[in-house]
Amino acid sequence: MKYNYNIIKNEGLDSLKIELPKELEIVATFLENDIQGIPINWWLQQIDEVLNNLKEYNEFKGILCAVQVKKAETIIADLYSIHDPNICKIETIQLRKLIEAWGKAQKFYKDNN
Repeated sequence: MKYNYNIIKNEGLDSLKIELPKELEIVATFLENDIQGIPINWWLQQIDEVLNNLKEYNEFKGILCAVQVKKAETIIADLYSIHDPNICKIETIQLRKLIEAWGKAQKFYKDNN
């Protein structure tokens, strides 16, 4: 994993949060909000379709973020501009690894709480 991250319990809430480097704050917003309620395997499949050249790209619009997955790089835009700048670029394979780690942490948390 290229980026350091820490997944912790969200104080006062029955949920987790992910701490990422400042330049990836929008990725944290995406993980904590937009991928909730959709199985992690679905997200990984959408990324894998692009990584395996089955699709040139995939696009999604969530609650807070819009995502464009391309083979080398994924662009995540904060739709409500709470970050400056409101666009984050991350290597697609690194985003996939973060989603996978987030999914494992979520499953562990739900199974043990």
